[in-house]
Amino acid sequence: MVALNQYGAKRRFLSAAFAVGLLAAIAAPALAKGKGMSLSGKGTVQVSAEMTCGADTCYSVSADFPANGGKHALAITVNGQGMTDPTTCKEKSRKSCCMTTMNLTFTFDQSGTEVATFDCAFAGLQCDKPANSPTSETVKGELACMDGTGALEGLTGSGKLSANIIPATGDGTVFGSLKIK
Repeated sequence: MVALNQYGAKRRFLSAAFAVGLLAAIAAPALAKGKGMSLSGKGTVQVSAEMTCGADTCYSVSADFPANGGKHALAITVNGQGMTDPTTCKEKSRKSCCMTTMNLTFTFDQSGTEVATFDCAFAGLQCDKPANSPTSETVKGELACMDGTGALEGLTGSGKLSANIIPATGDGTVFGSLKIK
C-alpha cells in the first residue's frame, strides 16, 4: 500500500497488529487471567515513510492506545517493522494486492507500570484501490503471538486483523481479535 504524502515521499501503511493493542485496552482487567483471554476492538495507528530493503519495501510502525476504563485498564504501545515483497503483487478489478508481513511488539502498561509484552507476527494482504493512484487501502490477515513477558510469559496467541486506510495520510482505523492460549 503506497501513498504519497504532501512532500511527494512514499508512505507505507500496515496496520495489522495495531488493533490488538486496543483490544487489550478494552479487556484490560482480563490480562491478569492471561491464558484463555479473548480480546477484540478497534483503534488507530501511525506509519513512517517507507524505506528500501533490498528488493523489498520496509517501514516502521507504531501505535498508542490509551487506557480504557477502570483501575485495571491497560494502555498499549505497539512498535515494529513491516515488509512487502513487490513480486507478490497482483492486479485485479482495478486494485493491486500484495503479501505483507510485520514483526510487532505489544507493551501493556497499567497505571504507568509495564505489566507484559507480546511479540507478534502478522501475515496478510494489503490492497490499494485504484491500483495506480490509490484513494483507499485495506489490510487483512492473521496474527501469531509468542514470547510474552510478565503476565503473558510462556503464553501464545493468535488472531485476525483488518484495516481501512487513507493513503494520503497513512492514518486509518484497524479492527481485530486476539485469543491468548
